[in-house]
Amino acid sequence: MQRAVVQLFQSKLGAVGLFVEGITDAAERVRHSALHADTLIAFLQHEKTTKTDRDNCMAMVVNDARLEQDDRRRLLEAIADAKRARQDGQKWGPQILNIFTATDWESWKRRGAAQADDRLDEMVVRIQNLGGKNISEPDKNLVTAAWLHICGFGENAHLRAVMKAKVQYQI
Repeated sequence: MQRAVVQLFQSKLGAVGLFVEGITDAAERVRHSALHADTLIAFLQHEKTTKTDRDNCMAMVVNDARLEQDDRRRLLEAIADAKRARQDGQKWGPQILNIFTATDWESWKRRGAAQADDRLDEMVVRIQNLGGKNISEPDKNLVTAAWLHICGFGENAHLRAVMKAKVQYQI
């Protein structure tokens, strides 16, 4: 299992801090602080971080005064500029459909394909109001499938329309 970016950064920053802390000569301390800050910056440039990772790394740098002020500033800038990692979506699973009441479903089914866009807006707003911000792909697909079903836009609706046309035009 791969260690989290924050844990790796914490161990590297701690080792650098201990090393720099042990240097008594001021000029040598400044030189080593800059050198090790460059190493930490290079590490950050190769890692993808989430907002939480960046916040935690920034807090570590701010709370660790063993590096020179200029090097800490450069580290904070590097953390802020670090590559962004894609965060996993919220996983609601099939329960996502339980946020809609039976009345909602009946009302939407009665309307059929009319006002389909409004219905989708209602579904999205309800999900957002209940804390949905970054829904996982399978959950988005489930809500979309439910929307298509209640609007009559699904594959079965297409097959019914073809069958109706065949019967109507006796094809």
